[in-house]
This record gives sequence, structure tokens and C-alpha cells, in this order.
Amino acid sequence: KYPQKQDEIRQPIVIEETKEELLRQKVPLELERKKIGRRKMALAEQKKPFVAKKFEKLKEIEIIQKGFESLDRREKDIEKKEKSIEKKESLAEPGQQKRKIEEERWRVEETRRQMEQKRWPWDEKLNNLLKEVNKIDADLKVLEDEELELLKQENVILEKIREINRKIEIGAIKEKLKELRKIKNLFQNKSEVALSSVERIDAKLNPLLEKEETVETEKKIVEENEKMAQDFPERKKMEEERWYLEERRRKIETEKWQIEKEKEKAESHLKEINKKISE
Repeated sequence: KYPQKQDEIRQPIVIEETKEELLRQKVPLELERKKIGRRKMALAEQKKPFVAKKFEKLKEIEIIQKGFESLDRREKDIEKKEKSIEKKESLAEPGQQKRKIEEERWRVEETRRQMEQKRWPWDEKLNNLLKEVNKIDADLKVLEDEELELLKQENVILEKIREINRKIEIGAIKEKLKELRKIKNLFQNKSEVALSSVERIDAKLNPLLEKEETVETEKKIVEENEKMAQDFPERKKMEEERWYLEERRRKIETEKWQIEKEKEKAESHLKEINKKISE
């Protein structure tokens, strides 16, 4: 047998999807994206009463803790007085004088006991409030975990939609290119170069758009966490993280602007060639 000639070797057949087929593929994705959007809005509404209730409980905790400040000072004074009496008691000789010191210690111990008994209900209330806050945090985490999962699903869907749009755009460009080839072969090479330039720029632009979207998503999450920050260090950390994301977005946008200008210039050049072909 003679070896096959190069032009006899079968090449794999690539079946390109039509624009109509690609648009049909987008329909269920868009419906799922809207469904996720509705669920995200519902979760945001579900979170509101939890956040409001947590704010209310934290206010109550703050009031109790402020009340404890003066009680703590009084208890420390009593404890200090008790230690002073015990020191005198240890140095006193047995007899009437020592009995007086012991009776004085009894009175101080009783005062201390009464103060502690008054504090117990507030300790218990504070403990219950902290438990309620922990329960609210747990409930919020369930909702936030679902939000994160929805965000992941949404990003997957968006990537699929972007891929379909890229295919449609590439398909449209290819169709236009075929028309140009039919009209005038004279501008074939120039048209291909211009088209390649647009595609090359798109290849640079698309990752930037994705980065920009990712940074914006991260910033939204940070802003939500910032609203829910419990103390200054946590809020400061969230604010600094937001600053960092804002700076990242500015750098991305600056680079994006440059590439968009380059794309506008390349598209304008392609348009001029197309105009010459259509003349």
C-alpha cells in the first residue's frame, strides 16, 4: 500500500454552533441567574431582622457592662478592705480586740455577699444576652453561607454567559469576514490583521473585566462585613481591606481604559476597511 498523501488525511470536522443555538443556550442561564438574584434579595430581607435584633441586644449588653463598672469598683474596695482587716486579724492577739476585728470582717463579708447577690441577676442577664447574640450570629452565618454559595453559582453562570457571548461575537466577526472575502479579496489580509487586533485586545480586556467584577464582588462582601463589625479593630481591618480593594479597582480601571482606547482605535480601523470593501 502506498502512504496517504497529505491532502488525503482526514481532518477533524469542527461543527460551529449557530447564533440561534447559542442564544437558546443563554435562556436557561439567564433564568437561573434571575432566580439567584431573587433569592439573594430574599436573603438580604431575611437578614434585616437578625441584624436589628443583634444591634438591640448589643445595646443592652453595653448598658449592663457600663453598670458593672461602678459595681466592680465597689467590689474591689470591699475586697481591699477585707484583706486589710484579715491582715490586722492575723497580727492581733487572742482576746476582745481580735474578736472586734473578726466582727468587723463579718460585716465586710456580709456587705460583699450582698453586693455579689445583687450582681448575680445582671450576670445571668448578660450571659443570656451573649447567648442570644451567639445564636443570632449562627443564624446569620447560615444565611451568609447561602449567600456565598449563591455568589459562586452566579459567577459560574456569568462565566458561561460570557463564554457564549464571546462565541457569538467571534461568530459574528467570522460571518462578517466571510462577507468581506466574497466582496473584495483585495482587502483580505488587511481585514484579517484588523480583526486579529480586535480579538487580541479582547483577549487582554476580558480578563480585566473579570478581575474588575471579582474586585467589586469582594468589595460588596467587605462592605457588608464592615457594617456588621463588632468593634473598632474589626471595623478598621474591614475599612483597610476596602481601601485596598478600591485601589485595586482603580488600577484595573486605568489599565482597562487604555485597552478600551486601543480597542476603539482598532475597531475604527476595521470599520474603515469594511467601508472601503462595501464601496
